[in-house]
Parts: sequence; structure tokens; C-alpha cells
Amino acid sequence: MRESELTLRACILGVLIVVVFTAANVYLGLRVVITIASSIPAAVISMSPVVLGAVIGWLCNAYIAGRPDAAMLARFGVLLASGLIVGESLLGVVNEGLIVAANNATPLALVGGEFGPMANVIGPVLFAVFIVASYAWVSRQARA
Repeated sequence: MRESELTLRACILGVLIVVVFTAANVYLGLRVVITIASSIPAAVISMSPVVLGAVIGWLCNAYIAGRPDAAMLARFGVLLASGLIVGESLLGVVNEGLIVAANNATPLALVGGEFGPMANVIGPVLFAVFIVASYAWVSRQARA
């Protein structure tokens, strides 16, 4: 059985970090009139995808744990996650190269700037559909 990742030690360490940041924020706010309060929410927001990924991973592990092909599904899941991480990074590098080469901030734009608010809704929905479809494909491959 796997050891729990949420331990009392981790919780105490988290509380200590919060106390240190809060004390630093209060001290700097009162003495120097500089606060670091804006950096803390930014750090929390930037970690949200990691937390969401951990929850999805936990749900997937719980789903495949009782199946007879659990080892194969776990290998496919790791392969899929690795492909998403590396693939997204490579696409980011290619996109930056296109931006520099074209001297245009949006070299691949298919629609105008007025599409921005709708893109903030459509993008996450399409990403979620892609993830579900990918995991469904992986599950079918493991059964075959």
C-alpha cells in the first residue's frame, strides 16, 4: 500500500510557511510600506493547475486500481501525461520562434481580438474534452 502524501508533518510545514509569510507581510506593510500580499495570491493561482492535475491523477489512480489491467493503464497514463507536458513545451517554443520570426505577437491568430472573452471559455472546455478523449483512448488501448 502506498504511503499517504498528506501527513501531519506536511500540514505543520504549510502552517509555518503561512505564518512566516504573514509576519513578513505585516512587518513590511507597517515598517516599510511594502507588502508582498500580491505575490502570495499569484503563487496560489499559478499552482492551481498542479493541484488540479494532482486531483485528476488521484481520481484516475483510484479508478484503475481495482481493474485487472491496472499496470498497463498506469503505464499508458504516465506516457500520456509525459506527452502532454513535453508536447506543450515544444509547441510553446515553436510559437515563440514564430513570434520572433514574424515580428508579430499573434502569428497564428485566426480571429480578431474581439474573440478573446469567448476564447477564455472555449479553451478550457476544449482542453477538458481533449483530456477525457485521450484517457478514453488510453483505456481502450490498454484493453486491446
